[in-house]
Order: sequence, then C-alpha cells, then structure tokens
Amino acid sequence: MNSQPKCTDLNYRTGCYSLLLMVLSALLLLSNAQDAAAKPVDQAAVSTSQKQSSAQKDHKVVKKTAFGIYEGQADSHTVEMSVYGEAIALQFDEELEPLISSLDEGEKIAFTYTEQQAGDDPHVMLRELIFIRRIAAGSDLFKI
Repeated sequence: MNSQPKCTDLNYRTGCYSLLLMVLSALLLLSNAQDAAAKPVDQAAVSTSQKQSSAQKDHKVVKKTAFGIYEGQADSHTVEMSVYGEAIALQFDEELEPLISSLDEGEKIAFTYTEQQAGDDPHVMLRELIFIRRIAAGSDLFKI
C-alpha cells in the first residue's frame, strides 16, 4: 500500500493550509519590517528637500536704492559703502569695474543693489551692486 497522504485526507489538508498560512504570515511580517526600516530614511529625505525648498522661498531678493559714501574696494569683486555711518559690503560683477575704479574714497554716491538672506542665518545678507553713480559736488541730494 501507498503510505503517502492523500489530498482527501482532512488532517493532511489542514496541516498544509496551516503551513501555508504560517509561511505567508512570515513573508508579510518581513516585508512590513523592511518597509518600516525604509520609511525613516524616506521621510528624512523628504523633510530635507521640503526644508530646502521652503528656505529658498523665504530668501526673497529685495531691490534697494541708497545714498552713501564710497569707502573703497575690499577685493576684486567687493566694494564697501557707508550708509548712515554703517559700512556695508556689496559684491559686483566686472561690468561695473570701470566705474568703480574711477571712484575716489570718500566720494558721495547713489547706488542700487539687491539683498537676499544667505543661508539660514537671518543676519547674514548677500548684497549685489547693480547700479552706481557719483553725486556731483555741491549737490543737495543728501547731506552727510
């Protein structure tokens, strides 16, 4: 006689179904564990990208015009101006180089620049000079 169990045997089918159910449960638990381990990394990446995009939105470029005194060049692409007694540094590109090199220290000027927060510190500003002109001697535009 054949000693192998038959599919019609109730105990054999119940045992097979139990084994199948345990294997499927184990696979389901393993897949959930892998998903749980991956979620914090994904959330951290999403959180970082959201912070970066919101930081870029918060750093608006503001255009300003001011009158002041030309204090000189700090380096080949930075000038220093005094406005109401406070020194500010402004970056400039090579298009303004001829005009800037023609200015004398202490000369009264009018200038336009853009200002934008640099990084996460609200006190650190990036300023870029976009226009500058000297104010004629004896001009009543402003008195310092």
